[in-house]
Amino acid sequence: MDDATWLALTLVLTVVGLAVTFLAYKRRGTAPALRALGVTLLVPALYLTDALPLVVRIGQEIGSWAVRLVFSPVVWSGVALGVVGVVLFLLGGSMMARGRGITAHRPDPAAAGAGSDRAAVGPGQAPAAPSRQRGRQPAQRPAQPADEGMDDIEAILRRRGIE
Repeated sequence: MDDATWLALTLVLTVVGLAVTFLAYKRRGTAPALRALGVTLLVPALYLTDALPLVVRIGQEIGSWAVRLVFSPVVWSGVALGVVGVVLFLLGGSMMARGRGITAHRPDPAAAGAGSDRAAVGPGQAPAAPSRQRGRQPAQRPAQPADEGMDDIEAILRRRGIE
């Protein structure tokens, strides 16, 4: 296309953009009209910087790529793999944000002392019972004063396995 054709295209697109800007101002207010005016002014800016043919060519290339995309099964398999990759990436980030699926081994604070034989507890595992060493007695619960209502509660807790 020659320079006169680009100028005519620029004028037509600018006039259409100004009409859309006026309608946006009347129907929706100042903010949408300012946005429409900003987009409208891009067309003459592209013409004055000789970038309008470049933008048109980029549009043509994107259109050509889209046509090849629609009719090629190989391209669709690539799109499917890309979607699966993005979904897996987002799923992993979501799990990390919730603290799930992380297998960082944290040592048991009681096992940090020297001579301890307790193993570190992983996620979802119950702590191992301490091994009986020679000469050690299991820890006794300190004696508590008996409350009248606490006996019933303690009986319920014992029946459910909570002590």
